[in-house]
Amino acid sequence: AHTKAVEQACQFRPSGTSAAVFVLAKDTGILRELFSKMGVRVYYLAREKDGVAVQIERLRTLAVDSGIGILVWVSLPLWCSYAFGRRIAERQVFWSQRFHPIITPNIDLYLCPGKRTETVRNWHGQDWTVVHTPLCLELEGGVTSKKANQHGFKPCYGTVGREEKIAIPSYLDAVGEVLKATGGGFCWTGRKSLPSIVDSLKNYPNEFVGWVDPVSYISSLDVYLETFPLGGLSSQVAWNQGIPVVAFDNWHSTYGSIEFEGLARATNAREYVDLAVRLATDEAYRKSVIEAQYAALEGEKTQAPADIQKWWELVKERVTA
Repeated sequence: AHTKAVEQACQFRPSGTSAAVFVLAKDTGILRELFSKMGVRVYYLAREKDGVAVQIERLRTLAVDSGIGILVWVSLPLWCSYAFGRRIAERQVFWSQRFHPIITPNIDLYLCPGKRTETVRNWHGQDWTVVHTPLCLELEGGVTSKKANQHGFKPCYGTVGREEKIAIPSYLDAVGEVLKATGGGFCWTGRKSLPSIVDSLKNYPNEFVGWVDPVSYISSLDVYLETFPLGGLSSQVAWNQGIPVVAFDNWHSTYGSIEFEGLARATNAREYVDLAVRLATDEAYRKSVIEAQYAALEGEKTQAPADIQKWWELVKERVTA
């Protein structure tokens, strides 16, 4: 999802603007191929062998050698304290998609997603400039047909996310209430199975599927249960595939950044449970939510170029002033 946000920023960048992408991961060649089509340079810094500090120093050297004037940090929030400990580039922007962990004089502009009508959000006493991140992740080949339920649950609920986002007691309690009301099962992802999740779901049908390809996995679900209070961008994959999504409407969620009508939005845990149950039991409502998701997706696609232009204008105006 973070890669797609960067891809959009590069794809719709102003004419004559050069860009480079630094990837703190193993070189698979995929991103190099993707960004080369846009005339964007890609530099890989594999991180499995050396520590964070060493990699940040390599990044600093690469940035200087590459003539980078403005560095925009997008992901890896746990590395931010190292990255912004001192300057990697002359001007630095923190474009946080979810977490807002640090405040430092070495950050010249704080950017975060939000609704198009918003201008500022205050996190931990720091004002973050709001610029809408278009929610229109494209899938290879466009909309993917729904796969048959291969998990044996009816209905089959599921989510995608790191295990620490799923292991939130209030979220798991809501999932349990949904399963109790519908007799369905729940599929969940993660790098490893956490005992706290297993214990919370022990009285309900569930399956730990590991770290999966979200496109293939989500297409086998009946309803996507967005994690809360911390949501994610993978719910957009469900939008593409016609899988209804129930999500919280707050600053931490994807739905807290969009203003389209007809989506299954919850403002509290009771509403969340009721919406999730209804999406599996009320076919007319289910269809209306799926239609609203498609409409929202098309709306986001239409407005994406203007959103990205605003992003570039903000960066250039605030950082180079």
